[in-house]
Amino acid sequence: MLESCPFCGSNAEYEFDSGSYGYRHSTVHVKCTKCFAKTDTEQTENWERGRGMYSTKDEAVKTVTKKWNDRAPQRNDRELKR
Repeated sequence: MLESCPFCGSNAEYEFDSGSYGYRHSTVHVKCTKCFAKTDTEQTENWERGRGMYSTKDEAVKTVTKKWNDRAPQRNDRELKR
């Protein structure tokens, strides 16, 4: 599950790009629906000699979800006054 945007508080969604076979890989990233902040892009497929094309979609979705949901620790006013 994706947390709300850390910048504006709006919803976020996965954005997939199907790529172009032979030219660029399919990718995924998380993007805010309002301010358009986004994570780095991760490949959802890979190619390996002897194996050919194979899917890395599940791992890529986990990676971008973790990147989006990881937040800096919040400090309270008391800690900031030190």
